[in-house]
Amino acid sequence: MQFSFDEAVERETQRLSQRPFAEIERETQARRLAWLRRRTRPGAPSPRRAFVALFLTRHHFDVDKLPGQIAFGLIFGGIAGN
Repeated sequence: MQFSFDEAVERETQRLSQRPFAEIERETQARRLAWLRRRTRPGAPSPRRAFVALFLTRHHFDVDKLPGQIAFGLIFGGIAGN
């Protein structure tokens, strides 16, 4: 059975309007956590660990020179942006 987008939105709106907000919020939170658990690899480094590791090894980037500062800043910015 194929429904148009508008029909699907109408059905979902009716379904949600008959439920308490707290129940909808709990279901949404459970779905988000399940998605996050599926997406996150165990043992993957966290951004905080990456920042600490970079900070402790910053002398390898020659941060006293402009090219080293640029490289270090791009790496930090890439991690922060992700």
